Amino acid sequence: MSLVNILHFDYPPLYIFWHNARIMMEQYKKSLMLIERLNRAKAFWFPNLPEEDRLAFWKDVTHTNLSREWILGVVMILALLILMTIDCVIGRVTPELYDLSICAILYRALMVSILVIFLIVQRRSIPIDEITTRHQFLDVGVACFGLAWTSLLTGALQLVRPGIEPYMIAVFVVAAFIFQGGLRSSITFGACLIILTVSMWHFQANPRIVIAQLVNGTLFTILAIFISRAVFVFHMREFLNGRTIRDQKLALEEAILQLAESNEMLKRLTAIDPLTGISNRRFLEEAFKKEWKRQMREGRALSVIMVDIDQFKSFNDSYGHLAGDECLKLVAATLQKSLRRPSDLVARFGGEEFVALLPQTDRKGALFVAKRMMDAVAALNIQHIGSLPGRLAISTGVGTCRPGKDLDPEDLIREADEALYGAKAVLRSRVG
Repeated sequence: MSLVNILHFDYPPLYIFWHNARIMMEQYKKSLMLIERLNRAKAFWFPNLPEEDRLAFWKDVTHTNLSREWILGVVMILALLILMTIDCVIGRVTPELYDLSICAILYRALMVSILVIFLIVQRRSIPIDEITTRHQFLDVGVACFGLAWTSLLTGALQLVRPGIEPYMIAVFVVAAFIFQGGLRSSITFGACLIILTVSMWHFQANPRIVIAQLVNGTLFTILAIFISRAVFVFHMREFLNGRTIRDQKLALEEAILQLAESNEMLKRLTAIDPLTGISNRRFLEEAFKKEWKRQMREGRALSVIMVDIDQFKSFNDSYGHLAGDECLKLVAATLQKSLRRPSDLVARFGGEEFVALLPQTDRKGALFVAKRMMDAVAALNIQHIGSLPGRLAISTGVGTCRPGKDLDPEDLIREADEALYGAKAVLRSRVG
């Protein structure tokens, strides 16, 4: 036997309480569902437009409306000219309708004149950034005048036959193609319905026809307001989605740019010797391969200078490793300043050895640069008691070739290294 049956037979008051509580809970859940649906409907029909986007949105709406009104104006002018031609023919063929035809022609000519002025004042395309309050008034004025003119025309047509087709077409065209907010569409269509009512009562003598057509006109006006709101909301959502996509795109581009900068910085860090601050051996090897191929393609000479600090071990033993590190930094900066062309490169090769890469440089030019390097280091006048001149000095070795397919790039480095070894041998003989 279930708990519900036990409560029902043995404890009737508890059962009644439990039953009422269950009903209240179900009603509460239904009310929550109803509130959620109402909130969804409210969020759909009244989307939240951020304050910072309102000006841009209304400029976008005005820009789009003016473009569409320009096209509708051209189409309407052509249609009115055709109708004016037909009215002219009817007035000549049917004399009793001559006065009515003249009135119709003049009334349509008024609308044509207004539209021509609008087309002249408003350019076909105008940048969104140039949209001002004047353009918004122009947008509202053209739409309202067109609907008011159509409402009066619909009432005047009652002299010929009953019907509100022109009014229906006008309100549906404006509702579907012109973006209007809720307040603007309500005021615009409401005022036009009032104008239609006054015009119908003035030109239509049969009250029953007037009432029947005004009922239809009211229903169509309400439907037009609903369509206008839906079109406006969809455009607002499209605008917000477009802004979101643009913001995400900008954020992505910024992230990619930051990533590229980080990669470039990482690449630079991996290409720089951490102690001296100049290029390291890895970067030198990559640059050497590129320059070898370039000079081989252009048929020009490529030179390499091997540089070594004389008696550097003795310098470290005499002054300490911290002083040795400062010495390496100073020599590296001096060697780099000795290079005058942007294409030249100096890098730390290892320990107290450096390499200078000189594209488009023959042996004579390389020897000149090597001499300038030795003079620049000597000019530092750094004390070195373990060196023969009593100050810090460097030895250099130059290698030069014209790269070709029959040559090995390592031969150029080997030539410079052998030249440096020869210079060191001469130095050792002097010290000995």
